[in-house]
Amino acid sequence: MRNLMVSALVLPLSFAGGSGAQEPPGARESPASRQLQFQTEDTLDWRELLAKLHSDFDVEIRIRDSSPRLSVHLARETESDGHGLLGLTWQHREIANLELVELGERFFVIANATGQVHSKAPLGRWHLEEEGSLSEFHFYSGPEVGALITNVEVYAGP
Repeated sequence: MRNLMVSALVLPLSFAGGSGAQEPPGARESPASRQLQFQTEDTLDWRELLAKLHSDFDVEIRIRDSSPRLSVHLARETESDGHGLLGLTWQHREIANLELVELGERFFVIANATGQVHSKAPLGRWHLEEEGSLSEFHFYSGPEVGALITNVEVYAGP
């Protein structure tokens, strides 16, 4: 019990001692310099990204109410060559969900990317086969979490 009390006193004192330390010159960054750190050559253009995604998926963009977030829902359906002895075709639905967070005007980062694969027998219902991080799925080859996207233009419906 006594050792616990001593360590409880030492911990706050160690934090208090470090608060008066001098910062090296240039340690404080202006908002403009922080913004420049995100503007790299690896950014993707919104229009080019949407054109690429539209070639593979049906794309739906959702704007979150009063939030600097966008949801991009990607889905496509395919059919299998045939299952079982009768060679019946099954339907497959592949879904990718990207969550974009606004960093600045028309500038976003992909904060979350998840995927799902569903299947359906000819007379059956849809069943979830796989679910998880989008990086685990072979059907998606687009940008992943951390990708920066510029020139984002989103129009709210009428």
